[in-house]
Amino acid sequence: MTACAACMQLDFGPDAMMDATCTMDIQMVKGVKNVLFGGEGLFNTVVTGPGKVLLQTMPVSGVAAALAQAARDMGKTCHMGVVQCKDSFYGQHSPGRMPVSYELLNKWEAWKRLGVLASEMESAALFTVAAARGVRCGSVFHVIWNQEREAAGLDQKMSEDTSSSVRVSVEALKILIEEDRKAGR
Repeated sequence: MTACAACMQLDFGPDAMMDATCTMDIQMVKGVKNVLFGGEGLFNTVVTGPGKVLLQTMPVSGVAAALAQAARDMGKTCHMGVVQCKDSFYGQHSPGRMPVSYELLNKWEAWKRLGVLASEMESAALFTVAAARGVRCGSVFHVIWNQEREAAGLDQKMSEDTSSSVRVSVEALKILIEEDRKAGR
């Protein structure tokens, strides 16, 4: 991160929020050495003020590791990876009924080809609030049913019992609290 009186240059790592008085631009990293050996990618985000910029600087990897450990310790299946967060309500389930069906179908197929594990619509708000508050955040998803298994004609049991997800979350919090105590936080 490079800061000056009216601008801040960031790599794509941190999540950021900014005042409406700020503007954002994407710029390619300059210099062959920086591109090849910088380890930060090809692009930087440049935020120009005046205004306040909030950055999420606490890594979520520690939260994810605690959630995975808690799930494994409880004998639960754990999948870690990319999840698509959306702003529409179940548009992928019956896209043919939607006014933008072609777009929804194409996006859903693209997410699947990219290896996205699930689609959900709540955690993006949690991560945004956590970033604004400067706290860690994680998500545990309970799979009620799998539309891809259903489309393939495979058996599946539908379950709306979220108690295991809640228990995994609580156990992960205990792990994080103990780690924080050991680290003097």
